[in-house]
Amino acid sequence: MEGSHGRELSREIRLGGVNKTFSWIPPVSPAIFTRLAEASLVFVVANILSGAAVRLTGSGLGCPDWPTCYHHRLVAADAFHPLMEFGNRIFVIAVVVVAIATLLAALARRPYNKELIKRSASLVGGVIGEAIVGGIVVLSHLNPYAVAAHFLYAMVLATQALLIVHCSRHTPEELARLRVPLQAPTSRSSLLDSKVSPLRLYRRALLWSFGAISLIAAILVAGAGATGAGPHAGAPNVVRFHVPFDDLIHLHALIATSAGLVVVAYAFLLHKWHFSWRVQRRVWLLISVMAIQGAIGVTQYLLHVPADLVELHILGATTVWIIAVWQHLQLKVEAHNATEKEEAGMRATASSVVETFPL
Repeated sequence: MEGSHGRELSREIRLGGVNKTFSWIPPVSPAIFTRLAEASLVFVVANILSGAAVRLTGSGLGCPDWPTCYHHRLVAADAFHPLMEFGNRIFVIAVVVVAIATLLAALARRPYNKELIKRSASLVGGVIGEAIVGGIVVLSHLNPYAVAAHFLYAMVLATQALLIVHCSRHTPEELARLRVPLQAPTSRSSLLDSKVSPLRLYRRALLWSFGAISLIAAILVAGAGATGAGPHAGAPNVVRFHVPFDDLIHLHALIATSAGLVVVAYAFLLHKWHFSWRVQRRVWLLISVMAIQGAIGVTQYLLHVPADLVELHILGATTVWIIAVWQHLQLKVEAHNATEKEEAGMRATASSVVETFPL
């Protein structure tokens, strides 16, 4: 009890310090913070599309220097390619501003949630880091490895922004429970031996979900590799991957097909295991978006990779990734809820048995 009281007192002291330091910020409600977190996610995704547009319009070296546009000039010349690249840099500043606003809102949010502060701070640092990686892309003259790393880094940022939205909808206590690995109920009842427990089914579902996410991540990596060998280099006369573009596209398609089959199998297993329609619906949404994304990919390949379809394909890839991670997070929440419900049911059964057959 004394240890618990000490930890609580320590927390109150730290919180008091935070309150004094940021007392100039008006208190923020959980609902307002969630809206800001969602705005951060939208801006991060828009930044991915903005960066893709720079490359697809051949404006990657519109500003040949960094952080200034030219060696002795900050802003871009009045021409299409420099303005495209410089406009993207300005938009990154907007993303940083929104991320900082989210961090300040996390500090002012009531009730206090340390997890949101840490994640919001990491998002601010991550966006600044992405800008630096973008500078490396320019200074390396659009080296394909740097371009691929820049895209994958942006997807990590989108994941972090999504996690902030997810965490904003849960209390610190709920988030602490979610970090604990799923445990088998401590009490057992012979009444449950004749059927598979919900916990076991959720464990199986989470395994399938993680497998699907892993394959989708592999799709993103393969797609970034195909970009490094494709026709849209971002500027003339830049280094490309010394691998045939068609070979990388076929590898990308093979992984995408495998991922699609795994997700469809995952959906049918959820149906077989009698998961709620709420859970199944999220996976069928993922299947639908993946099917549309696959159709866009095939079409752009047959049409010799037009820039507008490539931009749409990048939007599709980002959407698929976000939905895949989102459904996994929601499934994990429901798995923990099912565990608690199962343990409560077992405790009630045990209590009933004791009352019926007292020792």
